[in-house]
Amino acid sequence: MFTPLERPALIVVTSCMLLALASAAALAILKRRRGDNRRGRFLGGLVLILAVGAGVLRHQAAVAKPPNHVAHLLADEPLLTRLVGDLESTPTVTPDERRNPFIPFDPPARTQFIIAARELRTTSPPTPVCGRIRVTVRDEGLVLRLGERVQLTGRLYRPAPPRNPGEFDWARWNYLQGIEAAMVVEGAEHVRRMPVEPSWPARGFAGARLYALLLLLGSYGDEPPDAAGRLLDTLVLGQRTAADRELNEAFLRAGGLHFLAVSGFNIAVLAGASCWVMRGVLRRSARATAAVTLGAVVIYGTVAEPNAPIVRAMVLGVLVALSGLTRRLATIWNGLAASALCVLLVNPLELFRSGFQLSFVQVMALILLVGRAMAPNPTRFFERPREEEAGSWRAFIRMKLWREAVGLVVLSVIAWAVATPLVLFHYGRLAPWGFIGSLLLTIPVVLITWLGVLTIIMQALCQPAAGLVSMPLQWLTSGVLWAVHCFANLARPGVVELAKPPFVLVFGTYGLLGAAVAISGR
Repeated sequence: MFTPLERPALIVVTSCMLLALASAAALAILKRRRGDNRRGRFLGGLVLILAVGAGVLRHQAAVAKPPNHVAHLLADEPLLTRLVGDLESTPTVTPDERRNPFIPFDPPARTQFIIAARELRTTSPPTPVCGRIRVTVRDEGLVLRLGERVQLTGRLYRPAPPRNPGEFDWARWNYLQGIEAAMVVEGAEHVRRMPVEPSWPARGFAGARLYALLLLLGSYGDEPPDAAGRLLDTLVLGQRTAADRELNEAFLRAGGLHFLAVSGFNIAVLAGASCWVMRGVLRRSARATAAVTLGAVVIYGTVAEPNAPIVRAMVLGVLVALSGLTRRLATIWNGLAASALCVLLVNPLELFRSGFQLSFVQVMALILLVGRAMAPNPTRFFERPREEEAGSWRAFIRMKLWREAVGLVVLSVIAWAVATPLVLFHYGRLAPWGFIGSLLLTIPVVLITWLGVLTIIMQALCQPAAGLVSMPLQWLTSGVLWAVHCFANLARPGVVELAKPPFVLVFGTYGLLGAAVAISGR
């Protein structure tokens, strides 16, 4: 174990390592172009060593706890205390639900959020503290904003590991998010808003999200339907916490939970729509298309909740758009590596989270496998149709739709099959009909995303005309909710509980798949 470094020294050392890494990479590129392979190999090894050193330093900074960390206050029993912190997540409300039938009363509703601790108020004067805390307030109706500073009085405790075999390890789940303490507040009267304004980035992000939500749900009136509003907030605006337990369970049984788990799919749909409008409809240049796509990706990444898949897709989309602006060839693997580097620099523990692993594994599998599955073959079954081969525009359109339908089937099956080992490893669950639910929901979800974004734009520019888009959006959203519940009831068992496979088996499965792809590519 390394000795924890102070924050200023750590910043300086990490900056020097990254600067040396960039310099060595530039020298390696120059030497390789001049044909000096020996020096290029030496500098390549130096780049690798510096990268490992920078990664070790960044990981140490993430796991090392300074003396004033809240984790040092935790004991075997909950500690009654008073803390001041800033909200780092949007508060979510869980309604009262009696899971244990032997409890003679209904449990109260809960409001949950994450704070960054700032002060310990049980001492005089207050003691500065740090660390992230997951807070549960046994009440609802709290009016709190992202970035706002609050004072909480409650019981501070350490998240407990699983007590029985097969239970989910919430302690590790919190640890991978940088949360090593939790707090229970008994009521809203113990939550006090402090007269400190949030920082301007927090105010800007929260204001942008609220404004976009008001525009999206403006056609519903003052009281939008709960389920439809939550679904639109999740699919269109990327607010994963807006989906409650009922909505999550319905999409899980239908095999479409990945649509709620905001990821690169949302950004890909938005970027694809921007390119189609600019190039296919307005006939603009490649640079203009790249500029509009870049703006759309950045705006959506600002409004959506930050997570590893969103950051990955945003970085990848920005790099592809910048390559279009500079008229350079976009390299998907370099963009994927750069997005992974950005995510891990922010939080190295993301490497061990299911969202990060599923996101990158599925994207790599789609890049490697979908193209091979759709490649030309002797039967000409998958070949791209040409106008001269079709004989007429009607036959051409029919062939084009057939190819796209086959591509959607291939994509759904590959994504489901590649994700299954990791889903079993992390959650011990299998959705046997997951690829069918994904196949049936893809087109409606894409249409909801497009119509939702169009509704926001029209509500902002021309509110009377927004009804032409918002009404079909409402009908489609209600239809998707109905279809999800119907499919979840028909396709039983929707989810099968299985024993979690060992890590060696999962790693070996992906290793064999990678070896098969490498051999087939020769």
